[in-house]
Amino acid sequence: MCEPATIFMAASSGMAIANFIGGQQQMKKQTASTIKSQEIQQDQLVEQANMNSFSQGIAARKQQAKIVTAAGDVGVTGNSVAAQLLESMFNEGQNDALATQNLENSVESSVAERNSRLSGISAPSLLNTGLQIGAAYGRSEMYAGDSRPAE
Repeated sequence: MCEPATIFMAASSGMAIANFIGGQQQMKKQTASTIKSQEIQQDQLVEQANMNSFSQGIAARKQQAKIVTAAGDVGVTGNSVAAQLLESMFNEGQNDALATQNLENSVESSVAERNSRLSGISAPSLLNTGLQIGAAYGRSEMYAGDSRPAE
């Protein structure tokens, strides 16, 4: 029959290994969840940036149409109308460039946040599991020493 200390050590070792495997599975789930939430956040950022860019494009076209219509109503043509149209197009280009830069910054921030969350997920270590098994062995030896008959 097995000694109680041997049974205790085997049970403790089994629990340490089970904790290690469970910890690895939990880490995989947390990592996958973090990556998925970051992908969703990036998709939302891109969608919002596209909507803003579209809205700003429409506003720019309306402004350019107003310039052309106003010039036609008063009968003005030439360099002044062209200059106003070019300025409107330049402003539209600047707005697009700023929107693109803001999107890139938001995505970089999202990636940095994801990396920060991923670094907070601690992976179980084989060393720690080995130490738990060793400690269980030590406790079993200690208990075995207490249960032995006196010589």
